[in-house]
Amino acid sequence: MAQTIRLTYYGMDGEGATLKEAKADAARKVEAALEGDYAPYLLRLGKTAFLVFRTPLSGWGYAPSIQGRGEGPLHHNASGYASRAEAIRDARHHMAQNLIHILPDEELIAFVHADQRRQLADYIQWQHRARAWMQTYPEMSSSDVHAHSCRGEWPEAAAS
Repeated sequence: MAQTIRLTYYGMDGEGATLKEAKADAARKVEAALEGDYAPYLLRLGKTAFLVFRTPLSGWGYAPSIQGRGEGPLHHNASGYASRAEAIRDARHHMAQNLIHILPDEELIAFVHADQRRQLADYIQWQHRARAWMQTYPEMSSSDVHAHSCRGEWPEAAAS
């Protein structure tokens, strides 16, 4: 039975039949992680911004702005995307979801990628119904609203 050597070399995992092969495998991964574009991309909608950026170990990802705090570290909100385009696509969708009840629905739907518009429109409709239900039944928590809506139990006030 052949032995496989696994190691971490300059922050990357590598494996191979010999120590030399395992190091070479990790070195290839380091090279691949450092190749390509690292230029960040800033998305803005209304007063909100998301930064799309890449790190060697996590790939492309995005983080919301730190509104009201002025400065501070950014941490990936979502990461592991293979390309900037994929990260931008999902960041737009996430950003639009965060701005429901703040910006007009039409503006949010136009902001996202075309293949995500129907999903976002459905989510916006659900959010509006949930808000109406919580205004009608203030004693209900958002968890209660979610549980009831999953069962299709919308009160009349929230159904419109």
